[in-house]
Amino acid sequence: MAAPATAPADDLYAGFVVQPLKLDVQHPYNLKLEERYSYDKATDTHDLWVFGTDKPHAPPPNKTEPRTEIRFEDTYRPDSGLHMMDCDMFITPGTHAAMSQVFGTGPMCILVVKTNGTIIDLYTDKVIARDMNSKWFHWTIVHDPAATGPGAIKVYVDGRLASDEVAGKMQKSYYFKIGVYSRKDSIRNEIKVRHLRYLVKPPPTPPN
Repeated sequence: MAAPATAPADDLYAGFVVQPLKLDVQHPYNLKLEERYSYDKATDTHDLWVFGTDKPHAPPPNKTEPRTEIRFEDTYRPDSGLHMMDCDMFITPGTHAAMSQVFGTGPMCILVVKTNGTIIDLYTDKVIARDMNSKWFHWTIVHDPAATGPGAIKVYVDGRLASDEVAGKMQKSYYFKIGVYSRKDSIRNEIKVRHLRYLVKPPPTPPN
């Protein structure tokens, strides 16, 4: 049996409401989904992997790097409160990939794991966590779409704030992604995601 991840304290979720999950899995366009993705309903575990030599998720003229990523189909707007992506995660050694993203009209936040298990903010190179390979841990991203600059996105590892410096910017709408998006010279990338949830904390009701 896999070792459990450390669950966050209940106060991290205070005021948040779990939303129905609507997911789309992007994968190399020339392969069947099951060749790069599996889901175990009994354990609620998504397994996503991709090779650095795979094709993009869409045929030419698309020239993006190979990926197997879960895209949250629900989008949200700047005036909609706080939004959270929450799960247990397991990173397979050797993975060098973007493993979580917050999208606006383009990739606004990209968090990358290096082959040594160090997770960084791609845009600043600031370290989020170290030695994260080969173990289950709890992974939480909270985005305030009304905020801009560093701190608009907060990252929690095992329920503890790991970074309050990830930046956001104002966009018309946003959505989350999680999975493996190959970085340069990667060979095989794989993560497992368990108990994936999407939660929203509505903005305060204005006084009458």
